Amino acid sequence: MHSFSILVIISAVALARSSNDQVCKRWGRFDLLGLSKDGDIMLGGIFGVHYHVKYPDLSFSHQLEPAKCLSFQFRPFRFAMAMIFAIEEINNDTTLLPGVTLGYHIYDSCNLPQLSLKAALEFLNSPEVNTSTGNCKNSSIVSAIVADSGSTQSLAIAPSISTFRIPMARALAQLVKHFGWTWIGTVKSDDDYGNFGMHAFEEAVQQLGVCIAFSESFHKTQSRDKLLKTIDTIKSSSTKVVIAFVGESNMGVLLKEMNRQNVSGIQWIGSESWVSTLLLPPEESKKIASGTIGIAIRKVIIPGLREFLMKVHPSLYPGNLLVKKFWESCFGCSLSGGIKISPRETEPELKECTGREHLQNVQNEFTDVWQYRVTYNVYKATYAIAHALHNMVSCKTGGGPFSNGSCANLSNFQPWQLLYYMRTVNFVNKIGEKVYFDENGDPVATYDIVNWQPNALGDIDIVNIGHYDGSARSGAEFSITEEAIVWSGSQKSIPRAVCSESCHQGTRKAGREGHPICCFDCIQCAQGEISNTTDSVHCIKCPLELKSNERRDHFQFRHFRFALAMIFAIEEINNNTALLPGITLGYRIYDSCNLPQLSLKAALAFLNKPEANAHSANCKSSSVVSAIVADSGSTQTLAIAPSIGTFRIPMLLYYMRTVSFVTKIGEKVYFGENGDPVATYDIVNWQPNALGNVDIVSVGHYDGSARSGEEFSITDEAIVWSGGQKLNEFDTWNYYYISIIVFIFLIRFLKLFALKTVVKEQGKQKEKDNPFAVLIA
Repeated sequence: MHSFSILVIISAVALARSSNDQVCKRWGRFDLLGLSKDGDIMLGGIFGVHYHVKYPDLSFSHQLEPAKCLSFQFRPFRFAMAMIFAIEEINNDTTLLPGVTLGYHIYDSCNLPQLSLKAALEFLNSPEVNTSTGNCKNSSIVSAIVADSGSTQSLAIAPSISTFRIPMARALAQLVKHFGWTWIGTVKSDDDYGNFGMHAFEEAVQQLGVCIAFSESFHKTQSRDKLLKTIDTIKSSSTKVVIAFVGESNMGVLLKEMNRQNVSGIQWIGSESWVSTLLLPPEESKKIASGTIGIAIRKVIIPGLREFLMKVHPSLYPGNLLVKKFWESCFGCSLSGGIKISPRETEPELKECTGREHLQNVQNEFTDVWQYRVTYNVYKATYAIAHALHNMVSCKTGGGPFSNGSCANLSNFQPWQLLYYMRTVNFVNKIGEKVYFDENGDPVATYDIVNWQPNALGDIDIVNIGHYDGSARSGAEFSITEEAIVWSGSQKSIPRAVCSESCHQGTRKAGREGHPICCFDCIQCAQGEISNTTDSVHCIKCPLELKSNERRDHFQFRHFRFALAMIFAIEEINNNTALLPGITLGYRIYDSCNLPQLSLKAALAFLNKPEANAHSANCKSSSVVSAIVADSGSTQTLAIAPSIGTFRIPMLLYYMRTVSFVTKIGEKVYFGENGDPVATYDIVNWQPNALGNVDIVSVGHYDGSARSGEEFSITDEAIVWSGGQKLNEFDTWNYYYISIIVFIFLIRFLKLFALKTVVKEQGKQKEKDNPFAVLIA
């Protein structure tokens, strides 16, 4: 019922007309309950103080009786009294509106659009009965209206109100995103509050990548079947996080029915209309809605308001029926006349009120409140109007904002002139909050984040667990103490609300046909591809010099295993007491990053000792390595070959050409007459497997030492050709290129049995640690 903000509506007519104008006056009886007081400038207020309505007989056989408003509500009556409190404070302030007194007309809409509209028309016209038939010109008796902006009743008189609800909707959307929920359900009340609010919320939340699992609407006046359908959808949904943009009274109906059906385990996210008020008895609230979180209007203490409320008494408002009903509802008695609170034929006659009852002795939503939310917005809205009027009064002729520097006439200003000052108002109130409106006319959004938490007494406390500041920079609007939150089911961890779990690194997202974007499968990246972010949409192909690791989540240098193999070989050689007895091989291995300039830098590092020589003018080479092993096919290695020759790195060339041995694998290692190792290769074939992946399968062998014509040994029938065909499915005259990749096994470690003749020099001490360096390019 009550929205997150209070609407300030500027009247659509001028305040006053000349005495010669014929004015519009009411025809028929006046039957609105309300409060009023005269002043120089009148403000209007509309609040739904009553809840239920008894409709008159519609036989039309006689003049219709007015609808009777039943079920007095203390909270909206507090809103009305807060407006009166603010007006009295303003009138007592000698600096804000000196010499000007504010008055008020406040009406009870009974939560009916037709009565809200009737109240609005009452604001536009003088209250006297008019029987003349002359031409009619309106003469508004109020200059601005303070009303509940979340209600259908206010929307009936201000169609543009939907824009005032956007900040709340955006804050709710960002709250959903903050907790990582991407798969949510939504429920709205089928009225202007729910429809406009949910529309704004869904627009905002979908821009943040959140998907709607279901969207339901209902209204307390609709059939029970509609309500049951909404509850069935909530029960059967795969998500248990549900956003409710629902008016207070409608949410109460929904929760009561869910309690009747024993539906629990829902993580409710509430709009401000209901989330700061317990709607059911404590035990039922604990069962159905414990753990609820939501956006609520900021809770503050308004100095002097409680004392003012405690002094409300029928004697201060003589003859006022609204105050009379308030008093009777508080104390269960009847004030002079025996009128009952809620007329029921079975209800006994009420005792007579004495007038000596004390509000301090009762507990209800009017008396038992020390901090205020919506009440504060009523207070703040009233002050905003006063500050706009103050700025209007302060205008200096010639320096005004209107044509030719003119100012508005306070005794006869136009509504658009007051609207100008409302848009530019900027002040700090008694609470210390800065009040102003943005370029859209919306108040800057500042909300409390609240959580329904069970307490030790078995009740529910509505606890502040954070704050939202719409003026903060993007991403810093929320300040939430997450460890203080109690979630649905008294859990301490954030509930999960996703259609599909995130795709980890090494996989990519693949959408499901016919499903929202939040529903997807995770597909592993193919060999030679990686993804290094969560929820990646695409896999990244490896550059030629790199490959994907086993998990497909980062690149690896294809040759890194070569370096590890060299280290392994050197350690094996050092542990072999027969191969190089008394000599230890060392190594230096550098990564060239496949850049010629880094390859050259590494080569120069091999040629010189690492210590810098700043004193010697003459530079003589002092190579620190005896040999370099590198990828002979790379541009990087070719770039350093001339430099190596110039500085005379020992190449062991003679002994390398004559080496001949059998490795532990059983392979004979030797070089041909051109210095090339004997070519032995595997013949491989890319073949699909049963898992939908590709295996690289050896289908043959090449031996360069075999006699001519016998170098290849291939199992032709084992080959799978392009298109998945076997050999006998091919026309042998129509072979295309075979998908064969030749893997060259270059690293065959050489038995350097003649190393002593290279490293021994006359007169030098034999170095025990003679490094055998390796450059991996």
